[in-house]
Amino acid sequence: MGSSMSLVMAMQFGDRTCILSDSMISDTNTTDHDVIPGQLKTIVLNNEVSVSYSGSTNKAISKIREIRTALSKRIYFEEILESLSEFTADENGDVGFIVSSHMGIPKLYKIADGQIHYGLDMYWIGNEAAAGRMLEEFEKDDRVIGELPNNMTREEYKLRDAFKNAVYGKESPYAGGLIFDCIGTPGGYRYNNHATVHAGDRMSLDITFDNTAQSAHENQGPESYSLSLVSPNERSLAVTGAFFERNNMGFIYSPLDPDFDLRGEDVLGKPEAIYPVTLKGFVNEVEKYASRLETYLGG
Repeated sequence: MGSSMSLVMAMQFGDRTCILSDSMISDTNTTDHDVIPGQLKTIVLNNEVSVSYSGSTNKAISKIREIRTALSKRIYFEEILESLSEFTADENGDVGFIVSSHMGIPKLYKIADGQIHYGLDMYWIGNEAAAGRMLEEFEKDDRVIGELPNNMTREEYKLRDAFKNAVYGKESPYAGGLIFDCIGTPGGYRYNNHATVHAGDRMSLDITFDNTAQSAHENQGPESYSLSLVSPNERSLAVTGAFFERNNMGFIYSPLDPDFDLRGEDVLGKPEAIYPVTLKGFVNEVEKYASRLETYLGG
């Protein structure tokens, strides 16, 4: 898993696990490395387990859907890990996974090339150069850190900052798009909400139907995007959204929902564009899609 254009990093902080992933995908006909919407690569399966992937999106999502069904039927967790291991062996390194579990003692597992790795508090999958940049940034101790959010340690802050710098650095892009931030605790798994401004010189919008956004794509440069990541309230569901204020539009990610599949194009779980919409309206849409997924999954 060293050559794919992708980066996923997971680290444990006591009983709290932080999983960071970019949204870059490499198995579509996109023309730019940093394509929005990309895909959500950390998929919450239930209150106790999430699975992140790197590599072929369709293959990974299909397998993750399969193991979510197996978990719902109370298949032993060890069998799930073995199934993922066999899958990665069959795919010859085309797909890798990180599994975060709060079933009992919190644990991380890296599954790649037919092997199951565990016992460490940090694992990565994706591009080796991007991971190297991230680890180098993480080891730096010269960053100024102000007051930390509740429950966040200095090391967790450093992890997020290093991941952001690695993904959005000026070097040749080996990862990119949006950064999704998932937190696992004994109380469940959720995607963090946050707002940010992102410089537009390396970000493109994968859309052709909206004139304002298409113009922004064609005239990239010093302009910035005001971005809000929005997740369903207090629910361990694989649903989140990205809202771009300047374009009055957002993308909803729900990779476990088969209604998101584009069967004619053989694309599983393609994010759905919502436009025109305000931030308040987009928050309501995310909640609506979360309720739909909850019903589909039998929650």
